[in-house]
Amino acid sequence: MPRRSNLKMMNRRWGTVIGVLGAVGVALGAIGTHVIKSRVTPDRLETWKTGVFYHLAHVLALAVTMALADRIDVTWCRRLWLAGTIVFAASLYLLVLLDLRIMGAIAPIGGSLLILGWLAFALAWTKASPTEGS
Repeated sequence: MPRRSNLKMMNRRWGTVIGVLGAVGVALGAIGTHVIKSRVTPDRLETWKTGVFYHLAHVLALAVTMALADRIDVTWCRRLWLAGTIVFAASLYLLVLLDLRIMGAIAPIGGSLLILGWLAFALAWTKASPTEGS
């Protein structure tokens, strides 16, 4: 576990990243509703919505780690969720915007990173001492 002074600095950085990632997610959701909707097929709009959903769901998961960082080591779940969110959601956004079919093959890599992040989260709890994780 990081020392308290390092923990505060890391949380400050992560708070900034999470805030920006959340704002981008909300903006992309609005773009999907107000701009993209009339320009793509219903299937592509669903793809966009899936990207926004996983984007924002993992922003919330990252936000929860802010409260848990002094109880469990959230380093790897944060890294994996951030990378997974970017790869997964961005591949879906690019698939819709540019009709790049190859992005459909990239999305599972991002999804795998998200899954690994959840496994890292579970592992962090199993490693926590009874006083840290209670």
